[in-house]
Amino acid sequence: MAPARREESGSTEATGTSSRPEPLPVVTQEPATTATRPTLAEDGIPSSLPRNLAFKGSSWGRLMLFFLVLVTLLELVRQVNFNHLDLKGLKLQGGKLTHQHYLVLSEKVFCLFMAWYLTVWSSFLTTRRGRESLLVAGSVVRASPGPSSEPASQGLDGGKGTKAIDFSGIWLRDRKNSDSLAGVCKLANVNRFLAKAICLVRGSELVQTEEGLSIRVFSEIPWFSLRERYTFSGNALNKRRDFRRGEMDCTMERTSTGLKFLMKWPEPWGGTEETYYVLVGDHTLHVKTTNTITQSDGVPKSISYTTIYHRRH
Repeated sequence: MAPARREESGSTEATGTSSRPEPLPVVTQEPATTATRPTLAEDGIPSSLPRNLAFKGSSWGRLMLFFLVLVTLLELVRQVNFNHLDLKGLKLQGGKLTHQHYLVLSEKVFCLFMAWYLTVWSSFLTTRRGRESLLVAGSVVRASPGPSSEPASQGLDGGKGTKAIDFSGIWLRDRKNSDSLAGVCKLANVNRFLAKAICLVRGSELVQTEEGLSIRVFSEIPWFSLRERYTFSGNALNKRRDFRRGEMDCTMERTSTGLKFLMKWPEPWGGTEETYYVLVGDHTLHVKTTNTITQSDGVPKSISYTTIYHRRH
């Protein structure tokens, strides 16, 4: 940008004293160019940061999965003696096979599933790290001092003149100091696998804009992920968190301490949820939730719990 400024100054000098009124539009144009710099830098973040690395990491995990599964299948075929097979009925002749053959076969099957699990996990891990690196870099650019921060703050405060709280970032759950989620899982009557994934929630990724808030919840279980969107201007529809059919009617509004969420979903196991986001300090988030769920006998029951998150640096 320095050479461009020199050319502009050189052009003004070349015009002489007769063109002195011309520097005025130049001065007015400089804030406009600086105001658009953060958007250009924000758009240019993917080119400088390793977005492709996330894609390559995911592709590398799938490629590794393919080769491991192929090698394991070949090893399984090698362990089976086709001379002991009845090709008509496709049954093993139990008299000629010992327990060692079945032990080796079960061991190979176990290795096959372990290889599948580890490679899928590595694929999800590399992809998530790539998204987190882009998010952290984008938040640094938005938080950097400059003329671009003024319009963003004015948009987040809703025009009330007070600076609103920005919850953008990656928040990791503090399991030791947080309440257990087993109670709400039991109240919602979810299956064991889903309850385990909910109890193993690791954290959430929040992206707050002028229009609303988007949330991505991730767990220690790779396949479990929740994505929700909320708006400041009205209602939003999100999928039910218990993975049952239907949607939640969600509203979000600002409070003096943070954000307030109201959710409502229909039967079966219909209910409501009231959640408050309270920022304690700069790097600690308290999420206070109260759930009221109608049971199978038609009687609604309520449960309250608090989850504590810490911002990832």
